[in-house]
Amino acid sequence: MAALSAAFLPLTPAVAADPELDAAQGILTHAQQVRVVATAGDPTAFEEARTLFLEAAARVEGIASRRPLDEDALAATQLRITCFSSVGMEEKRRETLGALLDALPGNVASATAFAGLNRVADEWLGDSIYEVPLLVRTPQYVMRLAPRGSATDAPNAARALQRFADAFPESREAPQALLRALEIWLYDAKEVDAVAELRLRLTDEYPQASEKLRADYLFGLAAFHLGDRGQAVAALEQVGKAAPNSPDGQVAGMLVRAANGGAHADEPLVAAYAYDLDSRSAMTFILGGLFDLTRGAGPAAR
Repeated sequence: MAALSAAFLPLTPAVAADPELDAAQGILTHAQQVRVVATAGDPTAFEEARTLFLEAAARVEGIASRRPLDEDALAATQLRITCFSSVGMEEKRRETLGALLDALPGNVASATAFAGLNRVADEWLGDSIYEVPLLVRTPQYVMRLAPRGSATDAPNAARALQRFADAFPESREAPQALLRALEIWLYDAKEVDAVAELRLRLTDEYPQASEKLRADYLFGLAAFHLGDRGQAVAALEQVGKAAPNSPDGQVAGMLVRAANGGAHADEPLVAAYAYDLDSRSAMTFILGGLFDLTRGAGPAAR
């Protein structure tokens, strides 16, 4: 599903001020162009592209190892992650991600730290997606999705985001970090209470933040996923009442109706697909496996 997974593909770093980074970015861009030629039917170009990707990664190895992490070091690290992903060097990619995680938040500017943590989170979520054919758009054909990455990736990334909020509590990124951590825990949560605690922290410490309503929505999905329909309905009802016309509010409302037996059991999943495959609402809904929990609520349960 190209539209679904594109949002989680490794990002190409922007051109940086450091001349070595600038040169490496040029090599990376050329490597990507050569790879396009290779996929168009020139098999000899694959090896050339691989060589160029590895050259770009090597060019900025020293910059990426700078500590404390600065913007150039982060850009270099992201470039190396992109290069290793491009040539299928999974061990090096994960090693580089681990080094980035170890460097954060540390003695780093809040915006730089948050950008780095977001990259780690995106990479983990990218590992979590199995491709699903684009034409599979009806509930009876939905596949259960599961993470491919290490079982430690999600907790490590989520805890790092929570440490970020501890280190930079006054920063504008702090509530975003807590929300991102909650989002990750949604895919890995074993207990409702763990997700509830993080939601409570966000709403208590940042009651005016726009992330508060999103936290209620994600908590509701997590509670559904973990089988606690009472807490799920209570949280999702708040979202539906507060923002009935928003994408989250609409999906929340349909989930509540399904949980109460007042709607066709397939309605929420159909709506999530039809609404927007690229949306976080649809992605969260699908990855959460909520269809397994709601299919028994309505008259058409299978």
